[in-house]
Amino acid sequence: MELDRFLFLSINQGARNPIFDWLMPLISEWRYYWIPVSLCLAAALWKGTARTRWMVLGLAVVIALGDSINTIILKPFFDRPRPFSTMDNIFVYKAGQWAMSNLVEAHETISFPSNHAVNSAGAAAVLIYFFPRWWPLPAFLTALICYSRVYLGVHYPADVLAGVMVGLACAGFFLALQTVLVRLFPDRFSWLAKEVPK
Repeated sequence: MELDRFLFLSINQGARNPIFDWLMPLISEWRYYWIPVSLCLAAALWKGTARTRWMVLGLAVVIALGDSINTIILKPFFDRPRPFSTMDNIFVYKAGQWAMSNLVEAHETISFPSNHAVNSAGAAAVLIYFFPRWWPLPAFLTALICYSRVYLGVHYPADVLAGVMVGLACAGFFLALQTVLVRLFPDRFSWLAKEVPK
């Protein structure tokens, strides 16, 4: 716990700079991703191959599974408050401005694991599996999203690490299910088996 707090303060306070103060809220907020992500997914469904459409299904399954496990099971079980509701004198970026912790409502304080980390890590794992040559892009974006959550004071590093592990587990579940389907129904899923990277 002490190491977690030390790392949190090192990032949230020790790494402060004007560029990150501007960039991290943009990286952290999902609303900036909806339009480009929706356009890419729509193009993949409309013009993509069967394998690309299967990948889009995988993204949907992994994100839905991760959100369900995180929100329904893990967060209520651990019930760990966010850093800005438990530590004094921590400023956080909230609703377009820097705010003190006492302005944060109680229902927004559950922190462990990080939903952003779950979704970004799970999606990145699926994308990297289907497009291994492009791995630096989703990996780097996931790292930025995870870092931004600590930088903005929304999560402890352990919350983010746990979220990454949950996201990877959800991606692993989908890919394992894919392997089972290919093995049980080789005729129906032969197109997928031939294109899976070795």
